[in-house]
Amino acid sequence: MKPGDIILFNWENLLGTIIRWRNKIKYGEKGWSHVGIITEDCGENVRIHEAVSKGFVSSQYPKYWLENKINKGVCIIGTPQQELHNIKENADKYLGRDYSFTDLLNIMIYWISGKTIFKQTANHLICSEAVTRILYDASKKKIDFEKEYEIPYDLIEPMHIRNSQQVKF
Repeated sequence: MKPGDIILFNWENLLGTIIRWRNKIKYGEKGWSHVGIITEDCGENVRIHEAVSKGFVSSQYPKYWLENKINKGVCIIGTPQQELHNIKENADKYLGRDYSFTDLLNIMIYWISGKTIFKQTANHLICSEAVTRILYDASKKKIDFEKEYEIPYDLIEPMHIRNSQQVKF
């Protein structure tokens, strides 16, 4: 667990259940429902930046707790395949932004129709959008999920990150 590592979670909540249902249909597996990026090694803890229902936040997680979750298959860690610079600084610039519930609606509409109705913006973030934006910035634009998947950042899901050639799990 080091700065720049990506951590995928499989949370057991309503949104997680919906995402896993979608993953089962699209990818044939329950997959992952949440993602964050490790931005700092704090000794016995790591700092993870992530978008949660209260917005984009920075939290410390005990390493032993994360290792336990990894052993139980509740989370996995991946390493970006490009060098990253100023990870924490690139993540900190998103702190305090609201969670984007409209992005979730946009993704659902996109699942059904292949179209979106809301304009893309970085003013409000979902977890996978935040992580992919941070990776883009910290890699000096070398890690580009929009280009890899030909969709905007606000439609990128945790499984896109899991299946990307740009991150090794």
